[in-house]
Amino acid sequence: FPDPAKFIRKLHDKGIMIGISLSPYISDTVPEYIECVDNDYLVKDDDGNPILAEYEGGAMGIVNVMNQSARNWLRLKFDSVLNIGLDLAEADFKYVMLNVPGKSAAFHNCFATTFNSIVKDCASRCNGSANDSIIKNSTGAGDSISPYRNIYIYIPYYIFYPYC
Repeated sequence: FPDPAKFIRKLHDKGIMIGISLSPYISDTVPEYIECVDNDYLVKDDDGNPILAEYEGGAMGIVNVMNQSARNWLRLKFDSVLNIGLDLAEADFKYVMLNVPGKSAAFHNCFATTFNSIVKDCASRCNGSANDSIIKNSTGAGDSISPYRNIYIYIPYYIFYPYC
């Protein structure tokens, strides 16, 4: 889309709300991937190499949301996307992508909780907190920190398109 904000406004004029699915994955073919490597923002294996996971769109690095600098960087990226007029954000990632040797179950649970918080915070800032986010397949076990967790609702009038 040459002008996504204009396209979204046209859809809004027709009464259609637009949502986006956000994930912590970044393609190894985009310039932001190099930025993440240079700034140490990616989840690494035991040897210190960024993990590249195979995903539907090719190889993806995983932004390490446990790193405060990476978390801030991801928030800025999500804010810039949500501010073009999107109505809803969906937090979604596949756990199989986080099958990282040497990482504990606590890492997986904290990763999910932290990622959900990032999406929720960004969506609340951009859209208000009433109907700002859906958490789908992006949960951790054993805590009740985030009241929006384990929620999956079907909203038939939203159009989702992937980012990252």
